[in-house]
Amino acid sequence: MAESFNSWILEERALPITSCLDGIRIKIMEQMAKRREESRLWTTFLCPTMENRLKVLVKEGFGWDVLRVSQHLFEVRSPISHRVDLKDWTCSCNQWKVMGFPCAHAIKCITKMKLNVYDFIDHYFTVEAYRSSYSHTINPIPTYDKPDVESSNEAIIKPPKYKRGAGRPSSKRKGGFAYFHSKQNRCRVCNEYGHNKRNCQGGKK
Repeated sequence: MAESFNSWILEERALPITSCLDGIRIKIMEQMAKRREESRLWTTFLCPTMENRLKVLVKEGFGWDVLRVSQHLFEVRSPISHRVDLKDWTCSCNQWKVMGFPCAHAIKCITKMKLNVYDFIDHYFTVEAYRSSYSHTINPIPTYDKPDVESSNEAIIKPPKYKRGAGRPSSKRKGGFAYFHSKQNRCRVCNEYGHNKRNCQGGKK
């Protein structure tokens, strides 16, 4: 999510901090307004993407057999048999538990028992939840009554002075065991760090 957001505000990141924040505000403000207007045209119970996913999963389990074990427990005879519990909203494939959206095995059991499949889908995927997420607005910030500070040299913060060192910059990361000991002398007699063979105590012994 962080990488996607950074690529979304790629141009704004190069601006000064105040302009950067205002650019992000405008982007989010326009996006929320656009998605809020688009969702007003939706007439389905789930968001269109999830409605299409539901149709695909129903079609996927069309030829499977369902064996009822108890009131809520079922065995689905797909190419690999799976255990489905409609009470706990779980399936042995674990997709239902991870996604919050019933898998093809669970949907096959639900339709087999002639139950409402929407009762087994998390509220997060509904159009109502989507509209609620974008129901809040980000108010515009007018600047007509604010003083013009662009002409003032005192308001401009310049970057610090930097003098580039001589030579080509190093491309290797510094640190770690090898870097620490590379700065120390190594004795050829005892192979220890911190001295050489002239003052080696082990060599004198």
